[in-house]
Amino acid sequence: NNFGYGLLSKIISEVSNQPYKKFLRNELFDPLEMERTGFFNEISDEDNLAKGYKDRPNSKLRELVNVPYEEHKLTRSLDEAAEGLFSSVVELSHYMEMLMNWGEFKGKRILEEESIKAMTSRQFKEQYPNASFAASYGQTISGYGFGFAIDEDFHGHKLVQHSGSFVGASAWFCFIPDLKRETIMLSNHHPSPRIFCQSVLLASMGIDITEEWALLKLRKFHQKLVGEYATYRGLNKITISSENGALFLEEQTTGARRQLIPWEDSPYTFNYYLQTEMAGKEPVQFEEHNGALWLNIERNRWKRT
Repeated sequence: NNFGYGLLSKIISEVSNQPYKKFLRNELFDPLEMERTGFFNEISDEDNLAKGYKDRPNSKLRELVNVPYEEHKLTRSLDEAAEGLFSSVVELSHYMEMLMNWGEFKGKRILEEESIKAMTSRQFKEQYPNASFAASYGQTISGYGFGFAIDEDFHGHKLVQHSGSFVGASAWFCFIPDLKRETIMLSNHHPSPRIFCQSVLLASMGIDITEEWALLKLRKFHQKLVGEYATYRGLNKITISSENGALFLEEQTTGARRQLIPWEDSPYTFNYYLQTEMAGKEPVQFEEHNGALWLNIERNRWKRT
């Protein structure tokens, strides 16, 4: 809860008897040699900042438009602990090194080991931040530490991660404490680079991400099926597309669009059905024949073009 972190910053200021930003500078940034990390009004050289971008509204070509830094300026002081911090991959790696060394950086004690263990352990056992998040990320045993999402079984290891985003910027970092492996990615666009970040981490572990990681494995399988299909002489055409782990069929003449539902429990199948208005199941079957891919629906037959 962002408001909760804002309240925490006020408690820190009261207890330390200094402004929150100054506390961070004295206790964290300077000891970790994070000289170019800070909030917007602490950064004077705007030319040394990456320019942020967002999608142009209603653009079919995914055109990008620049986000002026004025949109980044945050005036609500209560939100400083929750957003608006600028940094770099190099300096975030100093912070990550401290975490993986249980609170030490270059021989200096920054945080107590007990604090790091608490931050990287599940303090709240509910799915983080909700069940759909965990399911879409392939997490089975997940929760929330202190500022970190925890996945207890990421290919046999505990994965600790955190993300952030604002208009024209996003970030993701994740690490596996017992392997001391980490990836950090910053982007001048939204959404966050989670897939890239975790892909690099898995690849560094010798894992084939297109065969052993469910997310990319399913995408790779769907690529075998997506495309435009046509009947004899192109009289009728349909398009098969993949979105968010599901296949969709769209009739080009009517524009009707429906989801293809797998017959089997496994999504890696050539056999699907379309739900009818009478609660029936209309079979849809893909078929490979003589190097071509065909699609059969009732008595109709389409070939991928």
